Amino acid sequence: MVKKEAKNGDYCDNSHNIIIWDLLNQKREDNIPEIDYKIVYVTLKPGESSIVYKLQNNSVIYFILEGKGLMHINNDEEEFHGVQVIYISPNSKHYIENTEDRELKFLRIFYPVKNDLKISP
Repeated sequence: MVKKEAKNGDYCDNSHNIIIWDLLNQKREDNIPEIDYKIVYVTLKPGESSIVYKLQNNSVIYFILEGKGLMHINNDEEEFHGVQVIYISPNSKHYIENTEDRELKFLRIFYPVKNDLKISP
């Protein structure tokens, strides 16, 4: 069993007004070789947006825990709120925008995680 607290995850990135904690990662979980997904816990500051992502070989699921915002996928945008799931197919340009005056909290689940997880501009 692997048990982790979000704020005690293995990796923290505090760039672009976004804080990312790596919870489960195929490359870091030596005792669970069958993991073929990656889960990160993310906090996005009020009024901020993530960078634009395009994952070439992976789909990503956003599980919104708290807050409201806009998900931009290719040329579309859709409003969302807490306790919703958003699926992004591979090769889709996307970014998430926090439209509230409080932090937006969500999980990002990458599947499958291949050795060549690539983020393109």
